[in-house]
Amino acid sequence: MATKSLSFDQICELEPEIKELYVRAKNLKEKKKAYEFWHRQMKPVLTTLVGEHARHPALRSFEAYETAIDKIRQVLGL
Repeated sequence: MATKSLSFDQICELEPEIKELYVRAKNLKEKKKAYEFWHRQMKPVLTTLVGEHARHPALRSFEAYETAIDKIRQVLGL
């Protein structure tokens, strides 16, 4: 059974902490440190909110994981 892909906004409605991470990434002042910030602070938290281990069943898909990660990495310039 195919699942419908969720938009980033829909993902954030289901898991507001993802929106908070996005805002933190967007407001990062030192873009030179974006790579380290991503790997040490953002990705470890994000992988608990979306993807295989997500709390919300609708977010337990590769597509949701990719959508959320791509959006946040994009705002970080990665």
